[in-house]
Amino acid sequence: MKQPCANCPFRKSIAYALSPEKAHDILQAITHDKAFHCHKTVDYSESHEGRVTVESKLCFGAVLFLENTVRGGCRSNVMFRFGLISKEFELNDLRKEESVYQSFEEFLEEVVISLLKIDPTIDFSQGNFYVQTVQHNRALKVRVNLP
Repeated sequence: MKQPCANCPFRKSIAYALSPEKAHDILQAITHDKAFHCHKTVDYSESHEGRVTVESKLCFGAVLFLENTVRGGCRSNVMFRFGLISKEFELNDLRKEESVYQSFEEFLEEVVISLLKIDPTIDFSQGNFYVQTVQHNRALKVRVNLP
């Protein structure tokens, strides 16, 4: 069965330093029919933003995250449906996955906590962090309570 890579940012066990803006951009992309590619298949030789190439593959962690969080799962995203059609992954690979975040809130909370571990002086406005995104034409405002 297909698995997310060992250091996929959608895995619960991974400590990483995504900025809140980057996390927001990722959530915006995968909830608005945009592709999100595996960081191991993106070319970072010319820019820290990376460049998608013809060899780039869809992020399977993002696929499973959508399965966990969005009605219709990854099939709610046009680009991920193309991944199914092109056989990057198959229907029997799709499942609820406990090693991947179960909610937008859980994902964003870990982003903030990871940043605080790197720099405990970051001020998130009195202990709360908000991210607004749109999920299938429905506003989603996420509040993360910090330790």
